[in-house]
Amino acid sequence: MRTKTMSVERIEKEQPLELALKVNIAPAQYNPKVKGELQKYQQKAQMKGFRKGKVPMSMVRKMYGKAILIDVINECVQTDITQYIEEQKLNTIGQPIAGEDQKEINFDLGAEQDFEFFFDLGLAPELNPTGIDKDSIYRKWVVEVSDERAEEELTQLQKRAGEQIHPKDDIEEEDVLSINATELSGDEAKPEGVESSFQMPVDRIQPDSLRSDILKMKAGDTFRFDPFTLEADRDETFVRKYILKLDEADSEREVGSDFEGTIAEVNRVKPAELNEEFYQQIFGADGAKTKEEALTEIKKWIRDSHNRQAEALLYREFQDRLMSENEMPLPDEFLHRWLTTTSENADEEQVAKEYESFARSLRWNLIESHIRKEHDLQVESSEVRDVMVQQVQQSLGGYQVSPEFVSDMVQRLMQDEKQVQKAYEERMGDKIFEKILELVTIEEEPISIEGLNEKMEEARKTVDTGGEEE
Repeated sequence: MRTKTMSVERIEKEQPLELALKVNIAPAQYNPKVKGELQKYQQKAQMKGFRKGKVPMSMVRKMYGKAILIDVINECVQTDITQYIEEQKLNTIGQPIAGEDQKEINFDLGAEQDFEFFFDLGLAPELNPTGIDKDSIYRKWVVEVSDERAEEELTQLQKRAGEQIHPKDDIEEEDVLSINATELSGDEAKPEGVESSFQMPVDRIQPDSLRSDILKMKAGDTFRFDPFTLEADRDETFVRKYILKLDEADSEREVGSDFEGTIAEVNRVKPAELNEEFYQQIFGADGAKTKEEALTEIKKWIRDSHNRQAEALLYREFQDRLMSENEMPLPDEFLHRWLTTTSENADEEQVAKEYESFARSLRWNLIESHIRKEHDLQVESSEVRDVMVQQVQQSLGGYQVSPEFVSDMVQRLMQDEKQVQKAYEERMGDKIFEKILELVTIEEEPISIEGLNEKMEEARKTVDTGGEEE
């Protein structure tokens, strides 16, 4: 079966979801454009012996004619194919690629010939996906926060809001010690030996026996230690730089392993008291005002902080189930050729190896595209800008800057087409996810933080192994 519109003829193929287009570009279509381009070149051409714009057309045609003809023909072909696809409402995958039977073209400006091209197209399958209705039930994990976890977080908040003190008579596990170190020779300070001052958290001190001894000491006491084993998981480079405070000029200097440390100061954070000032500082004027209310709010904070992970798992469940319930064919032969033709440095072997992952991603994109079109989801420019504002704020890592600074950075990002497209896709992805949430039934199921982390790790392993658990 063949259908023809303008200069494009449709040729059905035996392979499912594939078709060929025969494009015929006649002289009447390309000659006027070629003539116009030649005239533009003539007006700008400069050659020795001729004034600007006075170069004979015969010379312009000889010098630039073939290149202009090729450009014009390519433009005509692309325009006709695009118009045909739009008129016929073809839902294509990838871009048209040269047909396997395409013959070599002789671009002769004086031949007054028809130019004939063949292109292969891949078509998307028709979709009417199931699993996106109120009868479809999906599970969302909700972190269940224990009283003990909330108490631990409250204690940490008290410490963050607490004051720094320097006790003289005792040392605790969570203290940080200011230590003055002296290299020894026997029981005496080594002449011209290393001397340094550094800080060390008590709970990082090794070996355990030394830490136990230090916990019985107080400010001003001394102890013997090996700087190269004092802290776990530190190499010699770290020790020389941060504990012994040696610079590059001392790189060849020999240092012994016997040092005496004097506890110059004990640094401890005294937790803030649970009072009105603390509650207002942490939870705001309208927040918690008692310990019970504080623990309730902390539990909510922890649940909310893990909600992104829970949503990621829910999104993954949407993907897995919708693609499982809605198996769809693809124009595999065309896609293999298209990927091999258009991908940089990709050969047939590499394409074959990565095709399964590509096809899975493509199938999900087709489902997303169906939802987007079915519900007319749109992303406004203001929403793109909002995404970029969030990106800028996240990149600053909590560093406080003026609104004008953020606005200037966003304005620069808005000039970058790739950044705009990335932000658009992120917001559209969120909108599709939000729409699915509206259309299906979500049942919440409690889970511990540890359990949620295990689920996330399982999901990561599945992604790393191409969709199959190890």
